Amino acid sequence: MCNFQKSTRISSIVLLTQICTLCKIAHLGRQMESVLTKQVGDAFREFISKEGISYETTGDATLGDENIIHAHWSCVIGGKFGPSVTLYSLVMWGKSLSEYLDDRKNDPELPNAKVTDLKFSMHNTSGGIKIVLNQGQSEKLLSRIEEEIKKNKELEEYRKKWQELYHNGSLLIGKIDSWLSSE
Repeated sequence: MCNFQKSTRISSIVLLTQICTLCKIAHLGRQMESVLTKQVGDAFREFISKEGISYETTGDATLGDENIIHAHWSCVIGGKFGPSVTLYSLVMWGKSLSEYLDDRKNDPELPNAKVTDLKFSMHNTSGGIKIVLNQGQSEKLLSRIEEEIKKNKELEEYRKKWQELYHNGSLLIGKIDSWLSSE
């Protein structure tokens, strides 16, 4: 067997191993996703109630779990509008909003690291939810959600596996891209 065949065979085995891992996480994800979504939704509603944060809805929008988990922050950094980050993403990465913003500020393409126009948004297809959270409130909310997740060992373990899969998936995509580029 020549080196190319060995290399291709090893790459195929690595790919199959990663696919099996993806399947295991997908199964676990279906079980834990509803638990996570409910826990985040409950923590969010409790937080805005305790903090006295008001909101307005339009159409058929509600503070339902799905709307909450898909809420997002957007901002302009260095004069450039970048991608929004969802509440779900920050929760799954275990990051604060400040950590996310710091990561964005490190982009070498930015002329400066000044954050402007930070906005929190929540909506669904049938309406909108107007709620204003400043950065301090956002940090406090994420901290509160983090406390709740740490109380649930299964959720914490699920998140660790999700993070590992996300990291490994990113590496795998890079390897596949490199392999396809070399063909």
